[in-house]
Amino acid sequence: MRYAFNRLSGLALKQVLPHVRDNGEIGLESLLVFIQLLEAAFGDPDRVATAERNMKEIKQKNREFSLYYAEFQVIAADLDWNPSALWNALRSGLSEEMKDSFIHTDMPDDLPAFVTLCQKRDNQIRQRKAEKAAQHKWTSSVGSPSAPRVPAPPKTPEAAPAGTVAGYTGPAPMDLSAGRKRISDEERAKRFADGRCLYCGGFNHRAVDCAVRKKARPFKAAGAEMKEAEVKEVGTKDGSEGSGKD
Repeated sequence: MRYAFNRLSGLALKQVLPHVRDNGEIGLESLLVFIQLLEAAFGDPDRVATAERNMKEIKQKNREFSLYYAEFQVIAADLDWNPSALWNALRSGLSEEMKDSFIHTDMPDDLPAFVTLCQKRDNQIRQRKAEKAAQHKWTSSVGSPSAPRVPAPPKTPEAAPAGTVAGYTGPAPMDLSAGRKRISDEERAKRFADGRCLYCGGFNHRAVDCAVRKKARPFKAAGAEMKEAEVKEVGTKDGSEGSGKD
């Protein structure tokens, strides 16, 4: 009782001071009377009703089960409930995650056994969460392996088109007509064999004398020179410049 008295202060101390005698002794019969004196001044006048309200409101939420159960026991101490009612109240306040974990589990009807099962299941859930968090942290720091990049094939210079200047590796010379497509090598060979014009495909004239070619829009000097070289080179393949005539 003296130890409890030395821990008091403020209004609580003033409640007990009138019972302290001149010789320093506390004039109370027992520690129980000492506690009842304080409860009469500061206690809840309807502890049972308060405990019942608190029992309906208490929830585990994200807390560890041990903390939730400790608070549950404090509230249950003021209630005269049977074990079955306490079992239902304890289960009702569990977190949704805990309740879901019991879907395929046979829960014991005995309250102490149920408390032990809840404590074990809560430890398993938190351990699994810690493993997932550690795995996610490791994956985020290392990064997911990516497929190796395939190097782009080296660009090869364009081969000189048939009939162009020897050694030329640039783009093909521009056609002499904006709307005219370049003839294929097969078509070129066929025109050459038939003695037709290599420009328009007509007969009885060479490409240099082709009226169609002369009417075409003039091109840049470089393109015209390359085309002229092409015509000359094709003409010399047969040994004469006029071999393209009929």
